[in-house]
Amino acid sequence: MSISDPFLSPTSVLSAQRSCRRAGSWACAWLAVALMVQGPAVCAAPQGTPQNTQPDGPQPQQLASLDQAWTLAQRRSPEGRAHTLLVREDQGARLLAQDLSVGLQRFPEDSLELVRSMGHAGLQALSERLPWVAVDKRDLLPSARAHSHIAAGTNYAAHAREADIDEVFLFPKFSTPSPARSELRHEAGQLLDYEVELCLRADRDLANLADLQAAQLGFFLCGDLTDRAELLRRINTEDLTSGHGFSDAKSGPGRMPTGPYLVVPRDWRRWLQGVRLRSHVNGQLRQDAAASDMLKTPDRLLQQAWQRGLLPLWRYQGRPVPLLESGVLRQGQVLLTGTPEGVVYRAPSLGFRWRHGLAWFFGLSWLHHGPVRYVLDAQIREGLASGRFLQAGDVLEHSAEGLGQITVKIR
Repeated sequence: MSISDPFLSPTSVLSAQRSCRRAGSWACAWLAVALMVQGPAVCAAPQGTPQNTQPDGPQPQQLASLDQAWTLAQRRSPEGRAHTLLVREDQGARLLAQDLSVGLQRFPEDSLELVRSMGHAGLQALSERLPWVAVDKRDLLPSARAHSHIAAGTNYAAHAREADIDEVFLFPKFSTPSPARSELRHEAGQLLDYEVELCLRADRDLANLADLQAAQLGFFLCGDLTDRAELLRRINTEDLTSGHGFSDAKSGPGRMPTGPYLVVPRDWRRWLQGVRLRSHVNGQLRQDAAASDMLKTPDRLLQQAWQRGLLPLWRYQGRPVPLLESGVLRQGQVLLTGTPEGVVYRAPSLGFRWRHGLAWFFGLSWLHHGPVRYVLDAQIREGLASGRFLQAGDVLEHSAEGLGQITVKIR
């Protein structure tokens, strides 16, 4: 049963609890505990996790052919200029590429500006006369630069089921993208979770569907690292899809690692059908799903954002924030399209809810806390004690064929 059911919603639980206090009725208090059994999604270990492992180190990948998509990357010269590269071959730790910036003597910070100005035909002609050079992947820049972005929640059906949320929702994310090989410090009290996502940005500002149809879109792999404890402390249990708590839990330095490649498809809808997203933790496969399984495609997510983007419905660091400043997705801002199933975050078991519901009642905690808040706090404590979330020393890897790999070392 969905958490949105009005008879089992957090609102019903809190209402029942208040009635219990007034009436002093044990039977009424038991009703509140029973209602709490269908409480909001919290966190538990993934069940049935696949056991196959990931080889150590970056692995060679098959890139899209030039008639399907352009695979771009960037590195910075000693003089500080951004060089846009056309990647021709992925060899694992290094790649073979052609330096488009040298060929054109243009060094824009956004590689999509070259695609917009030259077009596929112009870049094709240029590539036929440029030499190939070897590039160390460690020298590549992040695939995006902006600090504020739009992220989608529960945009894959299986992940929606494991999170017990039955609606695709959006929220703002504030994080400067980090490169494909990076580190993230684990702080005490965090429940650090992973999410692999397909991300995209455009070569222009997007204010409506016409802008989107005219734009060149660049797709890339990204991670969305989350402190589930912070999310559970701030989440609005009466309206999970409000996005409250998500911005605080998912924003900050190192929370958005990006893949090495920016892929510009000729037909992004067709290209999307061949993308598969994977996550490994310490070599163990955790996430593996087709990007085509997303419930709302990027254009539908953007339409949803344009409809509500100016409203101050979201909160970050205690203040209201809009999803889109001026109702526009600015050039360079990123749309994160959501993650598939396999994260650590899960709804608690029925036994967990009953056990802590009884503790809430017989421990007289109902004098101070509602049952939902009590269970959320218990789930945070259990998660911290379990060690199931990312810990110092773990190695997180995201990958997608043709989009490269992300490696994050937790320290």
